[in-house]
Amino acid sequence: MKRLGLTPLLVLAAISTALLGAATFTPYFPGDVALARSIQGIAPPGVWARAVTRAAYAPWIYGVLVVSAIAALRVAGWRGAAAMAVTFFALMYVEDQIKAYIGRPRPDAALAGYSMPSGWALLFGATVGLLGALAWRNARGAARGAYLAGSALVLLAGFAARVTLGAHWPSDVIAGYLLAITVGLALYELLAGLNTRGRSTSPTPSRRSAAQRSSRPTR
Repeated sequence: MKRLGLTPLLVLAAISTALLGAATFTPYFPGDVALARSIQGIAPPGVWARAVTRAAYAPWIYGVLVVSAIAALRVAGWRGAAAMAVTFFALMYVEDQIKAYIGRPRPDAALAGYSMPSGWALLFGATVGLLGALAWRNARGAARGAYLAGSALVLLAGFAARVTLGAHWPSDVIAGYLLAITVGLALYELLAGLNTRGRSTSPTPSRRSAAQRSSRPTR
């Protein structure tokens, strides 16, 4: 089990916070419009985009959570799986509150609700995205490459689907991914830190007591 460290987490948290905070002042960021049009030109909206979108709704999203948690258990132990589950349900619970507080309108005004951060990105970032981050830190060789490639493919598909449908700006999806992965990694580091602290404070027998035990007669 490898620790990520505090500095990368602080950087990720700063970027996520900056994106979310800035979104309260502007309906989109520089580059959002041009990138969205490029994505819509390359991957026009259709059945594929709606199918990808439905994956973030019950019951499919719970299947995604189960499969991702099992993979996280193999890659990073129970701490990785626990961090994933807590992050998933926590973000699912606060998603609407975060969106309402930021209040950024969707690119397509005909769609209800707010766009920042993308709910799809929050849930898939908490599962598939976090799995990729854990694999990057803990897996090796072909397994590491397979986890990273699979995670990237899923996240890119979701990014393209949500943008091409006009439901989100590119920055909405990116912010959702970053927020979910940051929270998940922070919980993972917290659990790993508690385990390390417990080991460091456990009593160890002294050399003298060990010598005394070895000198006692045995039957």
